[in-house]
Amino acid sequence: MTQGKANEGKENSGIRSFTLTNGYQVISLLFFVSGSIYTYSTRSTADFIKYASYSTVGFAGLISLIVFMSWVGSGFKKPTLNDSIIALLSIVAAAILLGLFFYSLGAPLKDFFLWLLQPSVSKRKAVLLVVLATLILGGLLFLWRLRLRAIYGLTEAMVGLWVAADRVSVQELSLDKISSYLGILTAAIYLVVRGLDNIHQGIFKEPRDPAAQWLLRKNETLAKVLGFNKK
Repeated sequence: MTQGKANEGKENSGIRSFTLTNGYQVISLLFFVSGSIYTYSTRSTADFIKYASYSTVGFAGLISLIVFMSWVGSGFKKPTLNDSIIALLSIVAAAILLGLFFYSLGAPLKDFFLWLLQPSVSKRKAVLLVVLATLILGGLLFLWRLRLRAIYGLTEAMVGLWVAADRVSVQELSLDKISSYLGILTAAIYLVVRGLDNIHQGIFKEPRDPAAQWLLRKNETLAKVLGFNKK
């Protein structure tokens, strides 16, 4: 009887986990679709492609770094030509999808905060909306990190790259501002390190990121390069 209840508990836990994961997939898809529609409708096609490509390049760099570090950790094992081609195509495809996802969510958030700065929006209203938005987004991101930690880590590291690039692009570099630049760079590096750590935790530690596991199961070559099958 006790063993039966234990098995039933495991099954129920698995069902809850599967349902919750599906829920996150649906929510993520809804955010992506609605964000893409809004971003594409408020930007020119050229700007949409241009800025989404910036995010794509960033994600490609992050994924390439992860693969490189895994390759170094494996003792510089020489991959076959076929494995190298498959891994390269996987990196490109993942970077494009993640770049579109990141830009489609980032652009509406940027527009929202720019709207709050308009003179027509009272300071009290702006403060209230910012607090509500921060609570809601913080809660959603926390839940996302619990269930999809590796994917969350990628976006966190990308935010670090974006912070570093954005500050340099909007301000002129000068020696009298070097301390503020170093502070921003330190914060950006911290976000990248945290993001990479979350990716590692999500892939190799329990509870593992189900989305990352699914992607690696679908791509055995990339899983082998990352050492996912290594025990």
